[in-house]
Amino acid sequence: MEEIDTLETKAIDAAIQANWAQAVEFNSQILGLDRKNVQALLRIAFSYLQTGDYEQSKKYYHKALRLQPKSSVAHQYLEKLEILEQGKTKPQTKTAFDKE
Repeated sequence: MEEIDTLETKAIDAAIQANWAQAVEFNSQILGLDRKNVQALLRIAFSYLQTGDYEQSKKYYHKALRLQPKSSVAHQYLEKLEILEQGKTKPQTKTAFDKE
């Protein structure tokens, strides 16, 4: 258990420093020791969200929901991801202000 605590501290520190790849790595190590660690799943999902990897982010939020179906955090971020993805795939249209 002490190893998980140490890895959690490292994962959180990496996230504070916006080192998302390292945050994913430390949280993945936690999942290697405890595959049902919902907090690690949520932290990985958030890390992927920060890097713009929406597919991976959704994958980990869904894994967290399988373990904790009422997780408001996972539900909230999945809604945000849906909005972000809609904006990303929104067709570009010219407005009256466009010069071209």
